[in-house]
Amino acid sequence: MMRRIAPGQFADLTVLSDDYFSVDEEQIKQIESVLTMIDGRTTYAAEEFAELDPELPKVSPAWSPVAHFGGYARRKQGNVSLRRGYENRRSHAERRDRP
Repeated sequence: MMRRIAPGQFADLTVLSDDYFSVDEEQIKQIESVLTMIDGRTTYAAEEFAELDPELPKVSPAWSPVAHFGGYARRKQGNVSLRRGYENRRSHAERRDRP
């Protein structure tokens, strides 16, 4: 059933970093969400929507390693995400292991 966005109604939506239909096929992999809303509540916001990003809840339980080392989704190394850092370390290890 199709719904509509109207005052007083809740919506689930995502705003993407690029237009999926207008980027080159290879660039589709780089598209990210810059705003995600579920039931009318903002659950993630970045870039020009960053001011809408909700505060993260307290870590539970308090002894969780996330409380001491941070979560993988928010932690950065300079301007490079940990995922990219992992890929860089992996490619370095592969080069090192070559004969």
